[in-house]
Amino acid sequence: EATRGRSRSSRHDHVVTHTSFCNELICQPTILRRCPKKNIVIKIELREIQWSESLKVDIAVPVESSIHNTRRGPWLVREAFTSCALGASEPQFLDEFKIKLPLILGASGHEKIGLFFSVYHVTVKKKKLTGLRAMSKRRDSNPTEDFDDTTEHLGSGFLQLTQDGSPTYLLANGDHEVPINL
Repeated sequence: EATRGRSRSSRHDHVVTHTSFCNELICQPTILRRCPKKNIVIKIELREIQWSESLKVDIAVPVESSIHNTRRGPWLVREAFTSCALGASEPQFLDEFKIKLPLILGASGHEKIGLFFSVYHVTVKKKKLTGLRAMSKRRDSNPTEDFDDTTEHLGSGFLQLTQDGSPTYLLANGDHEVPINL
């Protein structure tokens, strides 16, 4: 049907859409094989491989905050930790991490990017209170003050996300084994 000098408008003509793009990766560490210790935590970081002319070696440099924080605090963080796998000789993890990748992969000077995994052994021991310290301990004290915790770095591994020498060809979906030097 013809209208007088105007084109027919739809009901969505006044709607302005805003579009944003993002590269995101979901990472889920599942199992750590042949671990010599129990009570394990894995730290995950997004790192960029850069050539160090002075050392004549590639170095994994942390990038800006890029891991979505599922706990209290800032929205994006540089590192994230799995839950502690208590008492397991081959610890299994259920944690899932969403990682914000650079929008343009392979930009000049930023060709190689990957995930850096650090494995830690966590020890939590109850502090021994003796003598007057035990008797003077107030009932309303903070219970976390009664424990002495330490972490021991066991090893690290790296999973390069760009493959086949091309900075824009990402790792295929699926399970990937990351060798951890324990």
